[in-house]
Amino acid sequence: MRRGKHIMAIILSMVLMLTMAAPITFADNTASDADAEVIQTESNETIEDPAEDPAMTAEEAPDEEAVAEEEAADEPQEAVTVDEISLDEEEIAQTKAKLAAGNINRKILITGLDNGGRADIMIVLCFTKENEVKMFTVARDTYMQLNPSKTYTIDGKGRAYFKCNKAAELGGPNVLMNELNRHLDLDIKEYIGVDWACVADLIDAMGGLSANVDKDMLSWINSYSIPGYPKANGKISKAGKQVLNGWQAVQYLRVRKYDDGNARVREDRNRDVFVQLYNQAKGWNIDKRMLVYNAIAGKIQTNISYDGMKSLIGQFQNVNVVKTTQYPYYAKNYWDKWADYYYWTPTTLEKNTIRLHKEVLGESNYKPSATVKSLSKTIAKHIKKKTISAKKPKVPSVAKATVTVGQSAYTGKAVTPGVTVKLKKKKLKATYYTVTYKNNVNIGKASITITGRCGYGGSKTVTFDIKPAGTRLTGITAGSKSFTTTWAQQATKMPSKTIDGYQIQYGLKKNFKKAKTLTVSGYTQTTATVGKLKAKKKYFVRVRTYVGSGKAAVYSDWSPAMSVKPAK
Repeated sequence: MRRGKHIMAIILSMVLMLTMAAPITFADNTASDADAEVIQTESNETIEDPAEDPAMTAEEAPDEEAVAEEEAADEPQEAVTVDEISLDEEEIAQTKAKLAAGNINRKILITGLDNGGRADIMIVLCFTKENEVKMFTVARDTYMQLNPSKTYTIDGKGRAYFKCNKAAELGGPNVLMNELNRHLDLDIKEYIGVDWACVADLIDAMGGLSANVDKDMLSWINSYSIPGYPKANGKISKAGKQVLNGWQAVQYLRVRKYDDGNARVREDRNRDVFVQLYNQAKGWNIDKRMLVYNAIAGKIQTNISYDGMKSLIGQFQNVNVVKTTQYPYYAKNYWDKWADYYYWTPTTLEKNTIRLHKEVLGESNYKPSATVKSLSKTIAKHIKKKTISAKKPKVPSVAKATVTVGQSAYTGKAVTPGVTVKLKKKKLKATYYTVTYKNNVNIGKASITITGRCGYGGSKTVTFDIKPAGTRLTGITAGSKSFTTTWAQQATKMPSKTIDGYQIQYGLKKNFKKAKTLTVSGYTQTTATVGKLKAKKKYFVRVRTYVGSGKAAVYSDWSPAMSVKPAK
């Protein structure tokens, strides 16, 4: 699954951290009525969620002097795997005393990385006061510049601007932190990353997740999988209230299409689960909390040191976690002309940054940096020049393409032959479409569906034959106006039986034009004699296997040819 994979991976990895020392109370931090109205009118479009990121066109970068004026030169820290933590009440009290002395300004990026390295969820924790942490999320499809010093090649196109979650894939979490810092005027220096397998282990260690599974969610839930995690006890057999194991809970948390593709609705569901698991854990003593936390510690990736992680746990003692709305606050969907999906585009970046600093950091008279102003102007230019557009224009459709399928012999496993796709006699690059296969294991008809992307729309389904395993000629002997040939027996089971027989083809031309075919029934047969031929004429001979009969027969590829000259 392409892809909206790790929302709760982030949130759940923090549940036990948040409850290590003392219960946390959640305080609402709602927007004003006026702001709420703006959010409603500017955020009412659905963000699409393609299986893979599309290609982009080269874009103009912000003013270099403005960027240089504002950028910090922090050295990135290498990611480490968290060790198990041993922490007692006295050490927590000492840590809190140190924090109370002034170590308050701390910001941490919590991110979930999929198999490709993309950050599908980004949560930023801001320690603004001794007893308060403000938490906000950044929409994964937010339109941002991915590293000012490079123009990345994505799907064959040089690109400076893209979805923000791509930054982690292109340069790692440190690049993602740097880009969030530049676009939001922040100073994040630490990150924590987890994946879905980690979440499943956490929920299992906590005794499962109580959930009310809607009937319409079941088909979506049961279609997912977790890379690297066993699928035992995986599918959910019924709807309604029940306790889900870790694997099942992950599927429940990941469902997005059930909500018509709305990532915000899915995040609401995930936040509800976060509160449930927090309430479950906050009544535990510290020994039990440490036991459960250490069960997943080795699967958390972070650049926070061992001591830094202990101080983080201590820093959460007696704090209120204030939830804010998702960033960007003011945004619209803009469609990329080179990609078949929308970006969640700030309108404007400068306006969003001002509100973020006011709402999260308490800076009521905040003035955006020169970098943010420059980036904001550049994004506005992209909209004005229709580099990204509010309306989706007509795009070329692969439904009219010519599709050629490569060789596809039976292997006992899924057969995935290569394809050549031509539209108006032009061969399309493989990055311009996706390929999905169906019924592609057993001998017989299989199908391939080509779906356009990267500026191409539509889809086309073609069929192809999965052929039985072939054979080869082992010898040929000339006779009087005849020849006798032998071949290797093909006894491979495909999948539940052997082949039905062989065909011998022979002719006077090397290309086998106007050649004749002799059918030999039975897979045990390995020889045949052909008569009534022309003496001293060179004949070309080849062999293949077949399964079935008549129009339903499926044939292997022909073997390499041998030649023979019959005698008088």
